[in-house]
Amino acid sequence: MEFYFQKQQNAKRVYGNFGPNMMLFDMGYEIHANITAEEIRRAIDRADELFELVLIAEKMDESLILLKELLCWDYADVVFFTKNARTDTMKKELAPSSIEKIRRLQSADILLYDHFLAKHKEAVVRYGEKKMAAEVSILRALRQEIFDECGIRIVNKFDRKSIFKEYSNQVNGYILDDKANLNCLSLTLPELQLINKVRRCQKERIANETAENKEKLIEIQELIDQGKHSKQKAVASEVSESSTEPKKT
Repeated sequence: MEFYFQKQQNAKRVYGNFGPNMMLFDMGYEIHANITAEEIRRAIDRADELFELVLIAEKMDESLILLKELLCWDYADVVFFTKNARTDTMKKELAPSSIEKIRRLQSADILLYDHFLAKHKEAVVRYGEKKMAAEVSILRALRQEIFDECGIRIVNKFDRKSIFKEYSNQVNGYILDDKANLNCLSLTLPELQLINKVRRCQKERIANETAENKEKLIEIQELIDQGKHSKQKAVASEVSESSTEPKKT
């Protein structure tokens, strides 16, 4: 068992990315089998310095209320629908021995998580637990209201050509009746489709801004050319006038 554990710890990352302690790895820290507690602590302290607020996945509603407060946003700015969540039939209960093994493999991420979970709990206490509960209720009610107004349905099987098709049938997804409503569409599109849509919008905006800037540059150049032409005419006129003046004797 110990040999198998060490083998997993030392294994190369799948596609150079996927492996143990993904949270710290995604944050840019080098994760290796012999990483020390001091190295992990420094990485966590650095993350704490960088981020004023870290959202906790299973406490997302509370996290978003804290984000809303921090950025002076409205409830509508933090409404979300859960994505990339496995269907109930795909959720398997793990044996205690498996959980312990996972905790050992993910020991660096466990320390990172525990650190920011403790900070989240402290932030909720400072915010006010009763106030937080009331805010979370408002957010959930608004989410349900948007869900109903958009005619959204949760599904786990999709038409192959559907824009709502998820990357896997192991996760739930959404479909809606009103695809013309941009807000509804943005909330229900799968991750990759939404990213592609955002990128297309950004490219169009950049292209439009580039075209506008080009037109402005042309206009500026024309004004410069006109100014040069006017100055040349004025200089030519002065030369002509001076050449026609009678010489003094």
